[in-house]
Amino acid sequence: QFFQKKKTHGKLLSVEDENWNATVASDRIIVDNFFGRLTKLWAVISTKFRWTEEGYDDIFRLCVALTNFHVSFHPLCDDEDAAHYNLYKNRNYIIGERIVNKRKAT
Repeated sequence: QFFQKKKTHGKLLSVEDENWNATVASDRIIVDNFFGRLTKLWAVISTKFRWTEEGYDDIFRLCVALTNFHVSFHPLCDDEDAAHYNLYKNRNYIIGERIVNKRKAT
């Protein structure tokens, strides 16, 4: 399980569950920073892809491999990566809201 544990109504989490949540939270920061770097380096990752799904898989894997190589020289610890990924997630959220509102209007 890779999700944080939630408190049930009226109960506290065990020490083990609290430690698990702390581990997951720190791992999530690393993952967010990696995807921030990925979207910052390769515009094809953060824009609408118009080719085939198979073509996208190959390009995505190449971008991930090149980002891994980049990370070996430039660690993920900067806040700029996280901020860039948050901008990307917010943009996707806004696009999703527009799609939902457009569907409701029709």
